[in-house]
Amino acid sequence: WLIEPRRTNEVTKYSGTMQQVNKNTLPFLTMNAFAHFIHYWTHGRMIFVDLQGSPTKDGQVLFDPMVHTKNGNSCLGDLGIEGIAQFVQCHQCNHICQTLQLPVLEKSGPQGEVE
Repeated sequence: WLIEPRRTNEVTKYSGTMQQVNKNTLPFLTMNAFAHFIHYWTHGRMIFVDLQGSPTKDGQVLFDPMVHTKNGNSCLGDLGIEGIAQFVQCHQCNHICQTLQLPVLEKSGPQGEVE
């Protein structure tokens, strides 16, 4: 409810719950790198998904994100390790990931856990 007054009717969907949108534009590359950064910062325990935003005069307002966590108990749509592993499998590093010196994501192991 705090964001609604700042949000416009125009919505850009940067990622879904279990899929990433790979467009070669700065906003999409930035959101992709942001998700990678969250994975890195939380040591693989969390990933932001379903990233969407609306443009405003001050920039992009992000709203209604979901997360997948290692425990799988943060919210209704939290798909746990499966969701994190799906992100890792599908993520394509870009020049922003490289500029931030984020490590290349390791693909999932035999139990679906991120290595």
